Amino acid sequence: MGIGVNDDFQTNVDNIYAIGDVTGILMLAHKATYDGYKAVSHILNNDMNINFNQVPSVVFSFPEIATVGLTEQELVGQVYRTNKYLFKTNAKAQCLNETDGFIKMIVDQNDILVGCHIIGAHASDLIHEVTSIMYKKININEYKNIIHAHPTISEVVGECIKGFR
Repeated sequence: MGIGVNDDFQTNVDNIYAIGDVTGILMLAHKATYDGYKAVSHILNNDMNINFNQVPSVVFSFPEIATVGLTEQELVGQVYRTNKYLFKTNAKAQCLNETDGFIKMIVDQNDILVGCHIIGAHASDLIHEVTSIMYKKININEYKNIIHAHPTISEVVGECIKGFR
């Protein structure tokens, strides 16, 4: 448990803010940066709308692991669908001999992407495309028409989305 803060990272003392690891909330350097942006925005009386539920998280292992958004466990009792696409079917992954892994996406009842989990080559790079889709709340049926260059690892994102029926 860390220092208690409100949505603007303000502590119980009006002119004292706390950001980053000291809050005990999702301790990632890139999130701490945006905690700071949000706190400064509040101090300057500006409204900065950052969705802290869409912070990508990465484990730099081999293969890499990346995640953003909700998990199936967090959606228990709600209507959602999942789709999974294997890296072994991706041409670029085959060329790089990095076919271990998969991408799994979760969409809500309105076909809006709410979570994604990637284990595989360049997961740390791929998660940003997914985060952008989630941030803009693009319906996956719209996204299916976006063309990915071939052969690229990023095709796993498009192919996973196309797999939703």
